[in-house]
Amino acid sequence: MQEESKPKGLIEVCRQIMLPFRSVAILLALLFAYFVTMILALVLPPRKWRRPLRQYANVYSELLGTRFRYFREGGNLDEEFFTVFLPSRIHGDDERNPASFQARARSYVYRVKRNIARKNYQTVLQRIRKKEKPIEVLLVSSGSAKWCVQSLYDALENDPRFNVKVVTILRKTHGINYQKTYDFFEQRGMNVVHGYDRNHNGILDLSIFSPDIVFLPEPWLGDIKYAPLHISQYALACYVPYSFMLFRGIDRQYRRPFHNELWKYFCPTPIHLQMAQKAAEDKGENVVVTGYPKMDFFLKKPNDKDTHPSVAPSGGQRKKRIIWAPHWTVTGNIGGNDVGTFMTYAEAFYLYCKETPEIDFILKPHPNLWHSVVKEKLLSAEELESWLARWNALPNATVMDEGNYFDLFAGSDAMILDSGSFIAEYTYTQKPMLYLCKYKDTLAETTFNDFGKKAIKHLYQAHCWEDVVRFIDDVVVQGNDPLCEQRIRFVNDVLKWTDKPACELIIDYLASQLQLDSTC
Repeated sequence: MQEESKPKGLIEVCRQIMLPFRSVAILLALLFAYFVTMILALVLPPRKWRRPLRQYANVYSELLGTRFRYFREGGNLDEEFFTVFLPSRIHGDDERNPASFQARARSYVYRVKRNIARKNYQTVLQRIRKKEKPIEVLLVSSGSAKWCVQSLYDALENDPRFNVKVVTILRKTHGINYQKTYDFFEQRGMNVVHGYDRNHNGILDLSIFSPDIVFLPEPWLGDIKYAPLHISQYALACYVPYSFMLFRGIDRQYRRPFHNELWKYFCPTPIHLQMAQKAAEDKGENVVVTGYPKMDFFLKKPNDKDTHPSVAPSGGQRKKRIIWAPHWTVTGNIGGNDVGTFMTYAEAFYLYCKETPEIDFILKPHPNLWHSVVKEKLLSAEELESWLARWNALPNATVMDEGNYFDLFAGSDAMILDSGSFIAEYTYTQKPMLYLCKYKDTLAETTFNDFGKKAIKHLYQAHCWEDVVRFIDDVVVQGNDPLCEQRIRFVNDVLKWTDKPACELIIDYLASQLQLDSTC
């Protein structure tokens, strides 16, 4: 058996000295490596060492901060530190590429934190398997527009093995109204509790609800209390993506610390599992394919066009209804993508809607759109409010920016969009879509991930307002829809890869992992 290579000389001596003192070993090692880095930066000629100090110092400072408390639990990984964290110069790497060191350092951090989370989850699993039923499940919501697990809530509520509740939390960065989120669930008679202390303006730790399983709503909640690693100390942290990820950047979708530290990531299709295996630090070890709970609505219920009332009842034949769904990335400065066309087409949509009363228009903006328009100073808050007032004053126009939109989908005739997830979600209805291209190459395959490349093939495209009018006249009104068969094929082959609702597959998986008896 080949012997593992270990650092030699001074490094080996330091390693042997420090290993017996495991409670402080990594802290001492970090300080030692930081000291060596500064000495090398001072001693070596600048033309050889270039400017590594800042790059290395940033990583060391981060590790010596709040995250250190995780490292001391890392067990045998503290030996690996010596081959990972010491300056690249010592190990013969290219000293002019500090990014190489940062990549190795981040990878090490991910592995340490993942191993700690996995260890915690094993402890939690053992506890849950021994406890008296029911299993306590928290479904966390940061905004009703991103609520994607209604079918899972309903299924858990009807399953005697589980006790489910919704916890509403505050995400301040995007100006979402916390009370509206809470009211959304309360008005539907759901078991909802506050996860935010409004009296003291404080975020509550989810552990106060004594959960066994926590479903998180999104990766970018910000507070450490919502980090899967923190939650792993008392519950199993799970995630169902609130939208279909179609754009490029699968590292951002599967490689963040959030994904790395989850107990399970329930993804919608086998294609998403393949992307996770390609991009994730643990090669998708914690990813499970279950389908998309958000769209269970269209698996269980027939596509009834009359489930959503007309904006302005015409008293006779039902009017055509078109959803306009603009994305929030209205400039290249935000969101990683630059696809939002709201500022380009807002006034044109208003005038067309005003001149075409025989068609209903429902504006369904991304939850972050209004915040982004004001933040990027494209419109002032007063100008935005004025435009929305004019839009809502039209008899055939309305805005739907909160809540469940499944009935809206089912009762519509077409969608005009520039967003990502709706490309897949609206396809479940098998109705036509027009994509508003901000640039000539917006729908280029390089813009999308592997799933997105398949999804965009059944879209009509618009590069100017005349294309929009042509789509409405020819496809929506006249019914000339040459891409119809292609959409149906995509739904049957890719989206509906199983006839079983996602909520049932998730519960079946939980029951098998928790060793629960099957329901009667």
